[in-house]
Amino acid sequence: MSNNVADMAPRAAHTAKSFRRAFSAARPVATTTWTTITTTPVKTMKVKMGGSR
Repeated sequence: MSNNVADMAPRAAHTAKSFRRAFSAARPVATTTWTTITTTPVKTMKVKMGGSR
């Protein structure tokens, strides 16, 4: 591996491009997972509160 700036620049650009592609591909999955994680405790709390009354 060389520490050439001219050699590092295209590699960094390619890494950013592939990272962006992977991020945009994983965004729906992350959104679905986040929605599931955030809504499940609320449902459980509502059920517990409704059942205790």
